[in-house]
Amino acid sequence: MLSSAGHLKYVWTQKMQIVNFLSEKSTHPFFLKESLEVLSRTDGINLDAVWVIGGNQVYQDALKSHLCHRIYLTEIVDTFKCDTFFPRFDKSKFEEVSDPDVPQELQREGDVTYLFKIYEKIPD
Repeated sequence: MLSSAGHLKYVWTQKMQIVNFLSEKSTHPFFLKESLEVLSRTDGINLDAVWVIGGNQVYQDALKSHLCHRIYLTEIVDTFKCDTFFPRFDKSKFEEVSDPDVPQELQREGDVTYLFKIYEKIPD
């Protein structure tokens, strides 16, 4: 479905149900591999990026995909008691890059200090 801003919204969940995203119906959810196959066959849409925003299993699947070429990662500098994390990935297969639209300096919001990092896959 195209939103008024021209973005295709595609939501999938482990519950395999239709998801209401910002009051607009999204397409039926599938697993990541099937979702990417469906998106690649979408006629009349110039698909230049797919943003994966979690959860953990979806991140793991995306990291294994040959289509994953860039990771936008928020690295929390502080220590918190947590039980969910972004999965580890082989950083030797990526190089850290910059983007003029992404701040490189240390960020702070309330009591949380963090950095934005971008990793780009090194071609085989």
